[in-house]
Amino acid sequence: MEDVLLTRRGLLAVAAGALAAGTGGSANAGNCLRIPPPTGMVRLRDGRRVAYAEYGNPTGSRVVIYHHGQPCCRLEAGVLLPALARRPDVRLIAFDRPGVGASDPVRHPSFESWACDLTACADALRLGRFGLTGISAGTPFALAAAIRLRDRVTAVSLGCPAAEITRGHRHDLGEGVRGWRAVSATPLLAAAGLNAQKRQVERCPRSLVRIIQPLTPDEERGFDDPDTLRFAAGVFTESMRNGAMGVVSELQLLARPWGLPLADVRVPVSVFHGALDRRARPWMAEELAARLPTATRYLTPTDGHLSLPKNMAGPLLDAAAG
Repeated sequence: MEDVLLTRRGLLAVAAGALAAGTGGSANAGNCLRIPPPTGMVRLRDGRRVAYAEYGNPTGSRVVIYHHGQPCCRLEAGVLLPALARRPDVRLIAFDRPGVGASDPVRHPSFESWACDLTACADALRLGRFGLTGISAGTPFALAAAIRLRDRVTAVSLGCPAAEITRGHRHDLGEGVRGWRAVSATPLLAAAGLNAQKRQVERCPRSLVRIIQPLTPDEERGFDDPDTLRFAAGVFTESMRNGAMGVVSELQLLARPWGLPLADVRVPVSVFHGALDRRARPWMAEELAARLPTATRYLTPTDGHLSLPKNMAGPLLDAAAG
């Protein structure tokens, strides 16, 4: 595992001269909480449907599959659109995982079951080889897919990643881990609370800013932009389109031992993390990267949890697309 501190000069080198730009708002976010329908649905053998959104060049030679965080959904990939516009050969596909957004739930969710679902989805869409991107809570799902689909995955990029929490941890666990544990202890109560927050954000998108604290001052100021606010509120509410249990189930998985053989991830892995992240603390990226034999870790000095994917959109795409 190699660490790289991303100064301005280092960032330009990693991004090949291109930084993500814009507000991170979706092109479809012009009307308050009007949620674009999925690009398509994949019907699995057991009858479940997996929804996906597709961005960029539909015939692009470089395919990247995006794994969203929580509580988020396929629409979160819209944060990469400004950078994607400068990469005309990239095809970006973002799936709603089971029970999230427009995808049907699965009875016993796991990281491995998602890897199986993604295999079927990739086959249905006739995808050959592709890169994977995982953001925050999407990290173990992307890594599980990299392990199962090892002959088809070319590279992995991770942004503000979650890490497996083991007994005896002495680090500051951050707001994210405390949230996972609370959800795991009282899942029904957590689901009721999330459903209430969803309704609140549908009535008043600005309430999302309070819900998703802690934010850096720059991140909080970013929500003064109406497009950014509508985009984030749409991602949040769509993740719980059919209720919050899909989100809760994934957060429960994060709170338990992952059981993933991370040493089996043999493709290049690029791990990007912000030094100001209070939700997934920087030690999480360091510890995760140390367990991945081909990982390089990039630390940005001024990013928090939300700003990292937007500000590092170009490097995240480039690292996954190869």
